[in-house]
Amino acid sequence: MTPDRAVAHDLRPTNLAVVLRDLAKQKVSFECFLDLKAVKKINGRLQVRLDHTLTGETSNREYDHVVVENGVVPMDDPYYEPKSYLSNLGQLDHVVMIEGESPFVRVNAEGGFVLARLGNAVAGRNIHSAVYDALRACKGI
Repeated sequence: MTPDRAVAHDLRPTNLAVVLRDLAKQKVSFECFLDLKAVKKINGRLQVRLDHTLTGETSNREYDHVVVENGVVPMDDPYYEPKSYLSNLGQLDHVVMIEGESPFVRVNAEGGFVLARLGNAVAGRNIHSAVYDALRACKGI
């Protein structure tokens, strides 16, 4: 189930076809526009409360197992730990970056190198987003 209009919408077409094929072989079915609101154990089964994301209608169903994917938390320790050693203190000048120049502004005379947060250090995103972030940040170097 997904509250979205499609399952696995973050996968690219090539990977999506393979994943959906393999899940279909396992008799996995999908439902869209359903948001999981609650799970409770009743007589050894799991009762779930679902809300339809478009109509708001609530329904209850019983299942043997519930697997929840809540996204990812950014891995930002590699960004915050060395911050005092950075000449840019991790900051980017976005106006300059949009103009195609190096966005790494020297704000710390003690710093020896620059660093930018990209990809999953910012938020759970795919590799294409991370590469595009790096291209924008580094193209003026």
